[in-house]
Amino acid sequence: SMRVVLVSACALASVANAMAQEAPQDVEVSGEVGVVSDYRWRGVSLTDNEPALQAGVYVSHVNGLYAGLWAAAPTRKSTDIELDFSVGYAFTLWDGDLDLSVIGYVYPELDDTDYATFASVYERPVGEWIARARFEYAPIQHNLADESVYAALETERPIGDTGFALMGSIGWEKG
Repeated sequence: SMRVVLVSACALASVANAMAQEAPQDVEVSGEVGVVSDYRWRGVSLTDNEPALQAGVYVSHVNGLYAGLWAAAPTRKSTDIELDFSVGYAFTLWDGDLDLSVIGYVYPELDDTDYATFASVYERPVGEWIARARFEYAPIQHNLADESVYAALETERPIGDTGFALMGSIGWEKG
């Protein structure tokens, strides 16, 4: 129910806050909680154009290793909850940053829908813009009859100190 989702999101935010207060100096703990008007993934609504609650908690070390848990749930129905578990390593390379990760997508309410992907993202500043290249690969798994590949080029430019940015992306997906 919606009450369970809200209580879970608040609990996740509280855990992130408690972990952040007790974390060693070389470890950073962060979290987020939000409501979006529609949860979209690569242009497709995953909540039937309905609002969704999203929350995450992340732990990273100064050496570049990190782990995270992110969750999304439709606000009007209790099914189709998504949990994303990620582990990765981010480091500087050629005047930019390379992030290599493994992401597990888990749907506790649904059968035979869980899968994992390998992801890489390289980004670097180009003038006032940030240029980004993304590649993701999901090998054949018990519920994926074929491998899945996604590649994208993205760009982003902050709009002054407003906290907003201009963003654009173009992607290709197979599988």
